[in-house]
Amino acid sequence: MSSIAQRLQQIRAALDAMVAKIEAEQKRLASQLAPVLNNYLRIWDEHHKYINVTSNRNNVDIFNAKYELAGRISEQLDKLRFAIRYEEQPVALTAHQSRKDGKGVFRLRSKGQGKSLVAKVEMSDLLEAAGGGFDLMLASPRRESFREQHKSKETDKSQSNATRGL
Repeated sequence: MSSIAQRLQQIRAALDAMVAKIEAEQKRLASQLAPVLNNYLRIWDEHHKYINVTSNRNNVDIFNAKYELAGRISEQLDKLRFAIRYEEQPVALTAHQSRKDGKGVFRLRSKGQGKSLVAKVEMSDLLEAAGGGFDLMLASPRRESFREQHKSKETDKSQSNATRGL
């Protein structure tokens, strides 16, 4: 084996080891973040139940609070490339306005298929449906084949040229 081939093999082994180390660290961080997230969601739920009763909040305000919470949590997890684990798949926390009373429901929506897996009016019920709290996992990045990426770039280029009249 040539010295270049040996060196390439050594560098590849070092790259593989570094990737494994980083992945292990990400999993460790996700396991440390999960209890903090669950505690925050439980306290948020208690606080908002109290506010809803004592201040006689209207249904739109209740929904807006749920929507804001779901958005904030999703944004934070996306920054870290984490997702909530539900039934061994990555899901996103969302809030949708319910038709009945307008208070809204929390949903766990599949990141891959986008379908709702579970919906609950109260956060405490959603946490209970998830086994008492959420576990976190690394979010799977959306994967496109090289051909799809190339096709997408060609489509973008042709649309751009059409817009400019070329």
